[in-house]
Amino acid sequence: MGIGELVWDMLPGGRQLGGAPVNFAYWCGRLSAEGYPVSAVGGDDLGREAFDRLAGTGLDLGYVQRNALPTGRVNVTLSGNGIPEYDIVEGVAWDALVADARTLELAAQADAVCWGSLAQRSEASRRAIAAILGATRPECLKVFDINIRQHWYSREIVTDSLRQADVLKLNEDELPLVASLLGIGKSGAETIAELIRAFSLRYVIYTAG
Repeated sequence: MGIGELVWDMLPGGRQLGGAPVNFAYWCGRLSAEGYPVSAVGGDDLGREAFDRLAGTGLDLGYVQRNALPTGRVNVTLSGNGIPEYDIVEGVAWDALVADARTLELAAQADAVCWGSLAQRSEASRRAIAAILGATRPECLKVFDINIRQHWYSREIVTDSLRQADVLKLNEDELPLVASLLGIGKSGAETIAELIRAFSLRYVIYTAG
C-alpha cells in the first residue's frame, strides 16, 4: 500500500502524474507484487484523467477515493536562473483522505505500507493515515518515505511517523533538516546511526537526491 498524495505536477512543458505513495504502489506492481495506491481525487477533469492514466498500469484503483475537492496538483515554475519553484496547492482531494472500513481491511492484510510527511499536512488525512497504520499487522513492513516538501512538516509529524516505521527513506537534503528538527547534534553517518537507535529502525535508505 502507498498511502497519501496523488498529484499532477504542472510543469512548464506539460503535466505529469505523480506522488511518492502512488509511485511506491506502481513499482510494487512492476516487481510482481500487488500494489494498491490509497489516495483521493476530485470529480474534476484532472481526477478523471488520473484514473484513466493509472488504469493502464494494472494497479488496483479501488482504494483511490473520490470527493468534492479538486484533484491535487503542484504548480511548477522556473526562476530566472532556471531553478524550479513549487506551489503544492492546498485544500485538495488527498487532504481529505478517509480511513473507511474497506481501506482498513486492506491494511490488515498488507505486507508493506509506505507513507510520508506531506500527506499529513491536514488533520483529516493525518488521522486517516494513523488509523490505517494502526490497522496493520505487527509483521507488516512500514516504510516512512519522509518526502519533506516546503513547510509541510513538523517535529510532531516526523517523530510520530518514525515511531511507527521499520524503514526510513530520506535524501541528503532531508537528513540535516531531520537532525535539526530532532535536536541531533551530529552529521552524516552518526545522525543515521542515532535515528536507528532512537526509533528502533531496521533500515535507513539514504539517497543522494
